[in-house]
Amino acid sequence: PAEALETRYGVVGALAPSGARVRVLAVWGGEALGAPFEYALDGTPCSNVLGGTSCQYTRDVQQRFPADEMLVTMRIQAYFGSPFGDREGRPEGMLVALHDAPRSEVEGLETILKILACRAAAELERLRADEALRRSEARYRQIVETCDEGVWVIDAQARTTFVNERMAAMLGLRPDEMLGRPLTDFMDDAGREESDKNLARRRTGLREEHEFTLRHREGRPVPTWMRTPPVLDAQGAYEGAL
Repeated sequence: PAEALETRYGVVGALAPSGARVRVLAVWGGEALGAPFEYALDGTPCSNVLGGTSCQYTRDVQQRFPADEMLVTMRIQAYFGSPFGDREGRPEGMLVALHDAPRSEVEGLETILKILACRAAAELERLRADEALRRSEARYRQIVETCDEGVWVIDAQARTTFVNERMAAMLGLRPDEMLGRPLTDFMDDAGREESDKNLARRRTGLREEHEFTLRHREGRPVPTWMRTPPVLDAQGAYEGAL
């Protein structure tokens, strides 16, 4: 917004869950992005913006909103802001351009800011989706890492792509000692022959539960009970097994 409207500062903010504060996600000051921060909406022009309308204060905005510490600290005179919402139209954030000197009115301001606000809304949605994915992955990784069962994932070439601590401990190993190695490294000759037959069935999409004997790093047999579903890609092609 700063570049588009030729102002000194540009701000992208998201409405905090309480609805009473704004989380500033990015501040542009002409040379670098500033650190994120939060501020209260009450007594600021942003409260008008998040009410659903674009705002244009060409001069003396600091005097109009003396309770807004950010305007005072930054010596802001002109303020241009536009809200953006989620897919249901609920207010979600805002895009603001600020200047430390009076400005003339900007023709087509609402259109310019709405275009930029749409881009900001899309980026915010992407960031939230990424964060939700990270939380989900962390949650499931914690479950897998702390469960009492061994978890072992192989790719289409039967190479180890993941094992949890429990699985590696069954064989007297650490997870990093198994990663990248073929499944057959951890069984005897009879087990390798049986494993080839099992994996042939996985490639047809068959999941099974069965007994199988692995080999400990010290050479002794490790009897196990396995649940082994295939792992398929989005097109249904075989890409490994769990």
